[in-house]
Amino acid sequence: MPSGNLKSLTNCEVFLHLFITIFCLLEKIMTNQQLKSEFYRQLQLGKEALIKKEYSTSFYHLENAHILGQQHLWRHTLSHYWMFVFGIKTKNAKEIIGQVFRIIASLLFTLIWVPKGNTGGTNISPIKPIPIRKEILKYFSK
Repeated sequence: MPSGNLKSLTNCEVFLHLFITIFCLLEKIMTNQQLKSEFYRQLQLGKEALIKKEYSTSFYHLENAHILGQQHLWRHTLSHYWMFVFGIKTKNAKEIIGQVFRIIASLLFTLIWVPKGNTGGTNISPIKPIPIRKEILKYFSK
């Protein structure tokens, strides 16, 4: 839209600008809903694999859930909670202790800053950004 007087715009230009704005908002809303749905799907897959003692599959899905949820306070904290449960089930003291700290950090810092793409496990620095995995990249805005 050109800078200056709005009266110089035609009705067609105003309509087009309004249409593009609404389309972009709807696209963002749909992307956010898809991301939320995929978060819960990945979390469920992680929990199901944990029950079956398929530990590497479980943790992979919990990592995906973490990546998808890390910009939302509740989902971010929930993903760390399930990684904590994973640590208990696998008797991994490093994961248990690390996830306690990450749960606290997620409550304190999620709304301020998160390292995009970070998978959330204790095998990765909690402040290291990582490229988002290709299979879930489509859930993030460009």
